[in-house]
Amino acid sequence: MDEFVTAEDLVHEYSVLQEPDSVVNWSRYIAAKRDDPCSVSWVYERCLQALPAQWEVWREYLQFRMRLLDGVCAVQHAAEFEKVNRLFWRCVEHNAAVVEAWRLFLGHAQRQGALALVRQVVDAALRGVGLAKHRTVWEDVVAYIEELLPAEETDLGEEQDLHELVRGALFGGAGAEDAGADIWSSAMLRRYIQVAEDAEAVLALLQRTHDYATVVAVYEKHVLPVTRAKHKGRQSYESQFRYLVALDHTGATAKLEDAVARCAQLFPERAPSLTIFLAKHYVKQGNYNRCTDVLTDSLKHTAKSSEFASLYDFLVVFEESLIEVVLEHLQEHPENEERWGADLERHTDQLDGLLADHALLLNDLKLRQEPDNVKHWLDRVELFDKAASKASVYADAIASINYKSQTVPGQLGTLWWQYAQLYIDDGQYETAKTILDKALNVPYNFLQDPELIWTKWAEEELKRAGLDAAMQVLSHALQIPDDHELLRDKFESHEKMPAQTVIFSSLKLWSFYIDLLEASSESDEHLERTKAAYEATIQLKIATPLLFVNYAHYLQDKGNHVESFSIYERAVDIFPAETAFEIWDIYIGEALKYGLPKEQIRDLFESSLKMANEGVECKPFFLLYAKFERDNGMIETAANILHRACRAAQTMDAKRSLWTLCLNWCRQELGGSYARALYEECIQALPNHVAVVYVLEYAKVEEGLKQVKRARALLQYGARLLHPANNADLWEYWELFELRHGNKDTYKDMLQLKRKVEELLEGDGLPVPNQIGNIAFVASTDGLQNPGGESTNINNDELELDM
Repeated sequence: MDEFVTAEDLVHEYSVLQEPDSVVNWSRYIAAKRDDPCSVSWVYERCLQALPAQWEVWREYLQFRMRLLDGVCAVQHAAEFEKVNRLFWRCVEHNAAVVEAWRLFLGHAQRQGALALVRQVVDAALRGVGLAKHRTVWEDVVAYIEELLPAEETDLGEEQDLHELVRGALFGGAGAEDAGADIWSSAMLRRYIQVAEDAEAVLALLQRTHDYATVVAVYEKHVLPVTRAKHKGRQSYESQFRYLVALDHTGATAKLEDAVARCAQLFPERAPSLTIFLAKHYVKQGNYNRCTDVLTDSLKHTAKSSEFASLYDFLVVFEESLIEVVLEHLQEHPENEERWGADLERHTDQLDGLLADHALLLNDLKLRQEPDNVKHWLDRVELFDKAASKASVYADAIASINYKSQTVPGQLGTLWWQYAQLYIDDGQYETAKTILDKALNVPYNFLQDPELIWTKWAEEELKRAGLDAAMQVLSHALQIPDDHELLRDKFESHEKMPAQTVIFSSLKLWSFYIDLLEASSESDEHLERTKAAYEATIQLKIATPLLFVNYAHYLQDKGNHVESFSIYERAVDIFPAETAFEIWDIYIGEALKYGLPKEQIRDLFESSLKMANEGVECKPFFLLYAKFERDNGMIETAANILHRACRAAQTMDAKRSLWTLCLNWCRQELGGSYARALYEECIQALPNHVAVVYVLEYAKVEEGLKQVKRARALLQYGARLLHPANNADLWEYWELFELRHGNKDTYKDMLQLKRKVEELLEGDGLPVPNQIGNIAFVASTDGLQNPGGESTNINNDELELDM
């Protein structure tokens, strides 16, 4: 004692002797000895003998002793660490309910790496503290285990190299061995999961111990019963998959198969990867046939393209890997060829078959996705070479397809026809006809389907038996029922009626039938039958413009020109103006060629020109009409027709070309005086940038008629329509005009007007507005005949331009 007590310590000695239960006195004494570790320890020991249950003092003392070991190797100085361990045991003997004491002890034990001590401390702590504090103790233990264990494999074994896997399973030694199991950690975690709130987190940690037998046991005891009780497991896929990995490592094939099936139900999107995982397990077990069976079965049932691709690719790689590994082995050990020869040949055949059947397997997938898609069935037929196999596909298709779900016109009919065509090509025409009969009883959604079958059947009869047989087939199809309008209305209003009930309205079949009739004999009977067929299409309201034209031409070929023209008359009344235009073009051309009476032709032209009121550009008919009148010597009438054409033109290009033609025609045929009124109307009708061309042309006409004042007035008007920069032709002509006919004053007036127009248009930046309707020409030296032929009295001294 003398070695620790100095004269300065006597006051503290007296105080602790007088009051040994005073923590304050002991704390002052300890503080006075702070610079001497041995003395401090001596004082702490005396204090704790007097106050053995005083946890605050114990904490200070233990932390002081542990700080002395900072940076010290626990192995080399095990004795020093053991001294602290004994202190901890003394501490918890008197403070067993203090959780902080146990946590401090655990930390010290973990620092030493003394797993046995850690376990002893945990056991004692769980006995000492209350049940409510057990989870706190375990948190430190779990944190320590997390530091001990290696990081979790992110792929959980999913990305194992298949080549090496096969090699290891076949010949051993090539596959990677599992890391050693951490039995201590797995045992601790197995105890902890009984009180843990997050079982999945514990399972993830347990997986890292590589003690797969324990993983399986824990999962089956603590997770699987809960999952089954709830009918639907709430564990994540990762948690479920850890169980599968553990089963795989323990070789529990039966359990693994059940677990994979259960997991695939819970997570159907993971089914392909689960199947591949199970296949790898079979590879490890050397059960290659089972591996192939599982993959092949999955290929036949998957309905997603991505799943199919992953399964197919894995199966191909597996077969390739197995063949490659066996070949490598035989190169090194040729004496084993007899042992592996049969297996090698079998797997080579399986690989060849797998590659050859890829298109067929892919078609299977498409049909699982869309069993009613006719195109997929037609594609499937092409994958087979033998007629019997093709027939089997057709039969399966017909039995499988839901006719009501069809959305592509003509596809289902194509399927039936190709089925019949198969027997036709094989010389079994009677069987083919039986199939066609069945095909025509199918409730198709679209008219194109039975239409195709009837057409193909008639074509086949035409090749085999001739025109009459083909016409007989078509006439059977085209029988018009009494209530045909009602049937068509119901079908077109999408009521549930099969297309076969309105097959009589097929324009394609009628056209084919008419072609056959026209190709038959020239008898009157066939003529009437042909006309009746044409009339039937008109009655059914399915006749197209082309059909009307063909009807008319047919009658013309038979010498019935007048009757053919009546067909055209009916056609132009039926179709809208845009469609009737083409019919009128043919009709008028043929009427002119045939030489109908002039008045009748004029009536045709007038009727055709009514289309202009409906917005149709009738320029060709106006020109043809004008030519007709000119050829018959009616010059002025032709001019009036061209004038009407100008007024009726629908587009600016048509207006310009027609006005140019009309004005040139009138000047040449009727003289410039006659053209005046037309020029005035033309200038009023066209926009400025177009009208200025005709103003200049009009001025030249007046100059030619010696009407200088009128010509000058026109030039003055035209000059105001556009900026001089855009009106160069007019100004150039005007300047020459004044040199020919004017004087100094008129030339000066011209220049002044030019400056004025330039200032006006450049000043406000606005174009001169169109002057339509603002011109009144009322002076000339000749009497004016307007296009209508009426005489106009002119005041020769007056010329007004209302600008």
